Amino acid sequence: KSPDFLAFPTPGRRNTATRLGALSTIKLSQPHGLFRTPFTLKVSVSDSNVTIRYTIDGSKPNESSPVLDQPLNIEHTTIIRVQGYKPSYSPTPIVTCSYIFPEDQIDDSADGLPPANYPYEWGAGRSNYGMDAGITNNPKHRKKLLEALWAIPSYSIVIESESLFNDETGIYANAGWHGRKAERACSLELLPTADEQEHGFQINAGIRMRGGFSRQPRVLKHGFRLFFRRRYGAKRLKYDLFGGDAAKEFSHIDLRCSQNYAWHHGFSSKALYMRDQFSRDLHLAMGHPSPRGNFRHVYVNGHY
Repeated sequence: KSPDFLAFPTPGRRNTATRLGALSTIKLSQPHGLFRTPFTLKVSVSDSNVTIRYTIDGSKPNESSPVLDQPLNIEHTTIIRVQGYKPSYSPTPIVTCSYIFPEDQIDDSADGLPPANYPYEWGAGRSNYGMDAGITNNPKHRKKLLEALWAIPSYSIVIESESLFNDETGIYANAGWHGRKAERACSLELLPTADEQEHGFQINAGIRMRGGFSRQPRVLKHGFRLFFRRRYGAKRLKYDLFGGDAAKEFSHIDLRCSQNYAWHHGFSSKALYMRDQFSRDLHLAMGHPSPRGNFRHVYVNGHY
């Protein structure tokens, strides 16, 4: 008789469910990234008789999610999460992949209304979705905006919407929360630009809100802090984020948004967005210790 494997650790208690084994990781035919043209996505797994289920709304797949049994035509921004199931076996690890079509983002929620599965308001906050039509409808600005979305790498955060915006449990709706209880599971991807040879990375992480004054409910835009822990996957993010002699291994990183001189803080005419990082880079260039940073676009569940 082949050995059984415990499905869950139960230290100090009676063993519970067992499994015959674990399934191998699902493979996707197309790496994540930024795209201009549609493509066909094929999904495969080396084990036999595995049912692959998927979601495209940021939520984790489960045994009730739709079955993926044929190739998908990816024509627009799509965030796909897949997981495989087979009776008596532990399911495959969830695979998350972001396919971003930058041109979609320019007209995403152009009417200012929330996209599917997003609230119009949360906690004390009320949001205006989409980019400014005064910019996107101007041919000259639209062209520059599209070029800018391709110019630098992007981060893609994939997370269940309830984890952010639910009035009772969402960390964005309750940005003043601190500590482990205010941390939610997510996927983080770095999507390189078209001319870069590397494919960036994907890592599972814990996400919290960051900041001080900016956590107040009347501030509509908040920053994120991401933690890399064994409970999510890798204990550290190992990637050359900043180049040169900067650190190559991280226990956590911040995705910091400008606050004092930003559009959402009453200083739209002074929204430079570059002053802080320029000062840090200048201090570093003069041979002094200084925080490392770079500019990146950020998408949450495929929305800019």
